[in-house]
Amino acid sequence: MSREPGPDAGIEQQDSIRAIAQVLEQLPPSLRDPLLQSMHGHPTHSIAEDLGVSDSTARRRIQRARDHIRDALSSHMHDATWVPLENVADPVLERSQCLYEQTFPLAPGPASGRGPDR
Repeated sequence: MSREPGPDAGIEQQDSIRAIAQVLEQLPPSLRDPLLQSMHGHPTHSIAEDLGVSDSTARRRIQRARDHIRDALSSHMHDATWVPLENVADPVLERSQCLYEQTFPLAPGPASGRGPDR
């Protein structure tokens, strides 16, 4: 049995990307912004500094955003292509991160008007 993606894999991936984008759009900015910064690899302390909140508040907001996404996207778990082959602690978030990075490449340099240059 081949592990190559079938002809429907592209359509399923597009549907997954749309679902992720839709869930991200539904998040309030207070959760979406720290999550996106985290997904771009920013450390929690710099996210907290950019938002003007404590480290623990930034961590809580990121976790709440992840929980919301996990719950909203859990219906995709039945798709074989949705779950990565590797064993991971949270396959929904792992796949979401992968699809997000493929769809929205990292922007070069810091976001304009947001906190100090790093």
